[in-house]
Amino acid sequence: MKSVPASAAADPGGNTDKATLSWQLTVSADIAAHTRVALEDSVLVVFADSSVWGHAVTLQENTIITKLKSRGVRCEEITVKVKPREADRVPTITSRDPDPIESASASVLEQSAHTVTTPGLRRVLQRLSQHRQADD
Repeated sequence: MKSVPASAAADPGGNTDKATLSWQLTVSADIAAHTRVALEDSVLVVFADSSVWGHAVTLQENTIITKLKSRGVRCEEITVKVKPREADRVPTITSRDPDPIESASASVLEQSAHTVTTPGLRRVLQRLSQHRQADD
C-alpha cells in the first residue's frame, strides 16, 4: 500500500465511473455500502467509512485486484483511507428538566456529598441533591 495522491484525497468521486461500477460488482454488498473508490493512474483509492471496513478491503486486496483486472479496470494496487461519510443530518439535542427526587433522597445525597473525597463524584451528588421535590 502507498500514500494517496492529493488529487484523489480531495475528490474521491473523480474519474471513476467504470471503477465504481466494477467495484460494486466485485466486492460484497456490505463492503460496497461502506466504501467509495477513486482510480488514480493504476492505484484504486478506497475511502472506507471506518477502519473495520478498510481492514475488510485490505484482507481481500489481492482477490479484489484480480477481479477488477478481469473486468477491465487497470488496477495494480489498492490504497485504503478511512474517511467517514458526512452526516446526513445534524443530531438534535433535546433538553428536559430532570424529574424531581424525594426530599429524603435529596438530603441523603447532600449528606453523602460532604463525605465523598472524590471531587467529581462530590459535585455530581451535590447537583443531584438540587433536584429536590418542592414541598406541597
